[in-house]
Amino acid sequence: MINFFISLQILSRQFNFSVTWVIELSTLLVIYMVYLLVGRSSFENSHLKVDFFLNRFSEKNKRFVNLFINTLNIFTCVVVLISVTIYIYQMKTFNSAQLRIPLPYYFYPVFVGFVIMLIAYCRNFYLGIKEFSKT
Repeated sequence: MINFFISLQILSRQFNFSVTWVIELSTLLVIYMVYLLVGRSSFENSHLKVDFFLNRFSEKNKRFVNLFINTLNIFTCVVVLISVTIYIYQMKTFNSAQLRIPLPYYFYPVFVGFVIMLIAYCRNFYLGIKEFSKT
């Protein structure tokens, strides 16, 4: 869909007709795509990880490090969610330049993506505590 809109922009320039809203719509679509997929990848635990140092630890220490990392991730998600909520509230009266889309629409996917990430990290933390207590 994004490729279609960008192609439309390029073709319209050939006919001296500019479709100025295409860049704005493409930006909005990319934002939705990125943040919703980031949330999904966190939930499925399919994001990138660097295991080089983690693989050098014993199994018990790996669990502890994973709990620590999940704690940091939960804290980061909470901070971002608070910040995005404040920003959405502050931007509720502003619109985008071309399409006149309310600016909070650009930040809703950030909020939803980080809520999904927070749920995923809380679940991972709970499972890590369960596993840690078994040993």
